[in-house]
Amino acid sequence: MLPKLADAETRLWDEDGRFILFVTAKNPDRCGSVGWFTEHRDEILKAADRFAVVFFRGFGPDSHRFEALMDVLAPEPLPYLGGVSPRCHVHGSLFTASESPKSLAIVQHHEMSYHSYSPHYAAFYCEHPADVGGATSISDGRAFGRAMEAAGGSVMDELAEKGVLFVRNYNKFNSKSWRETWHTSDKAELEQKLRDAKAEWEWVDDDWLRTRQKRPGLVRDPLSGARVVFASINIWQRTFSSRISNAYSLPLWKDPDGQPYQSFFGDGTPIPEEFIEAMHLAHHAQLINIPWQVGDFMFIDNFVGAHGKQRWEGDRRDIYVTLRHKVDITSLPTSGGIPLAPLHG
Repeated sequence: MLPKLADAETRLWDEDGRFILFVTAKNPDRCGSVGWFTEHRDEILKAADRFAVVFFRGFGPDSHRFEALMDVLAPEPLPYLGGVSPRCHVHGSLFTASESPKSLAIVQHHEMSYHSYSPHYAAFYCEHPADVGGATSISDGRAFGRAMEAAGGSVMDELAEKGVLFVRNYNKFNSKSWRETWHTSDKAELEQKLRDAKAEWEWVDDDWLRTRQKRPGLVRDPLSGARVVFASINIWQRTFSSRISNAYSLPLWKDPDGQPYQSFFGDGTPIPEEFIEAMHLAHHAQLINIPWQVGDFMFIDNFVGAHGKQRWEGDRRDIYVTLRHKVDITSLPTSGGIPLAPLHG
């Protein structure tokens, strides 16, 4: 049974998008208020945890109000530090979702799975949609996990047992420098930030930084028990790293040790290429693209729902994001399980 929200209509997006609760405001002034979200906070949080995505339409176009509504749902915002995607600050806790070239489609992933902490929730807001394309693709990590169990159950078991090792090279082949990524040009301050992020590092040369971060490969949905491939190994690998370099007209590395983004099993052994390819195929088959309209926003349980970005055309695509409720993923067992106290009652 779908939740009933006053002055709003709720439905599932479609048969393939049954992980998306689509909410349309019948009374925008009332539904777009802090009071309405306070009244329905528990229902919305339970819906996010149950479905994965709650998509809101017709609640009024105002990014400041959107931020205030997110403060009601999950009042702890996260800074964007150490991230892969290029982003610009908008106001308060809001950043642009991605400043990557419009020709670069970003594959499905869970936000900041490589960091020492990840947001429990990621919320996206549409200030101005692209003329063509540019959807923030969404998918169900539980369904994806089932597909990967079928495609490579032994690899899933190995990811569960060993976790994932993320290796990042900040060099001439990387579109994002360590200065931009960590918001400092001081090496001593940088190294303290890396310690705080529970990352290992080495200086390959005077300005070439290499970091290593071991993180869980899988997590479990606490409601269904389904295994979710939380680690973004489909981004941290050769094919997608090459796409990034091509989009930014950067040179390609010849020595594999110079590849900007790499991922391995937690013991440093390679993850089979055929498993990575199966990930791309499964994501492509399962993703849902809901065309953005001005004022739309969606609230995603980051440990269940995945997101990406489609190519787009036009002069503008202004999609903002705020990350909410910090989870220390280094404390999670590599075999999964999310020991989180729910934010709802």
